[in-house]
Amino acid sequence: MTDGSYVYISSQTTQVPTLGSFTWQNSDVDDEEAYEGFRSVIEVVNPNPDWEKITDIIDLISDTTRAKFNRSMKGDQRFNDLAISVYEAYEVFAAETWRYEVITDRLTVTRPTLAALWVNPTGNPPPDIPRCGFRNDLCHDVASKTTVAASVTAACLLIIVSGLLLSIKFVHARAYDTANQSWWIIDSEKFGRLEGRKRTGNPSFRPSLMPVMQGNPTTCSVSGETFWIVRVE
Repeated sequence: MTDGSYVYISSQTTQVPTLGSFTWQNSDVDDEEAYEGFRSVIEVVNPNPDWEKITDIIDLISDTTRAKFNRSMKGDQRFNDLAISVYEAYEVFAAETWRYEVITDRLTVTRPTLAALWVNPTGNPPPDIPRCGFRNDLCHDVASKTTVAASVTAACLLIIVSGLLLSIKFVHARAYDTANQSWWIIDSEKFGRLEGRKRTGNPSFRPSLMPVMQGNPTTCSVSGETFWIVRVE
């Protein structure tokens, strides 16, 4: 809370003795935490009114109010000037709850010798609106959107990886089953062209399909001739 991310504003209507001082004094106890906290405090104080000049205005306000709005007040009664100031302040700065009208967008220094010191790593003033908002209701939307995006991305990656693994497993299983078959069938057309014509010289030779054991030579007899057929992987 004292790292410069927050600024504490002490607002006073007038600096009267009853309110005391909210600034850090050099003669105060050497409390580092309090000192860091006071470095983030901005004291906003209106100038002390000239009571001799303002008395006539206060009396005029009191008389006008009694005459137009409240005839039950006695002649020696008048409104508290601080109460009037508070009402006017709320009329100007708080038209609606938690909504304020911008009077000025420029920060000024009241004393030429006093420079603005913002206690944070960048030296810049903190933002007008906290990252999560004044009611801490902005971070939830950001977090939910981030969570949904991360979940969708993770689900897509999981589906892609699972599909690749299943495809690889299917190809390997199919190759394994094909390589480990105990029997296979020779195409009669190829057998007739390559073996029949060469061995028998009969162009119309069409031997029937024949099972062959993998890795073991198998013999067959055609027209008295013996053929050795071996499956080669």
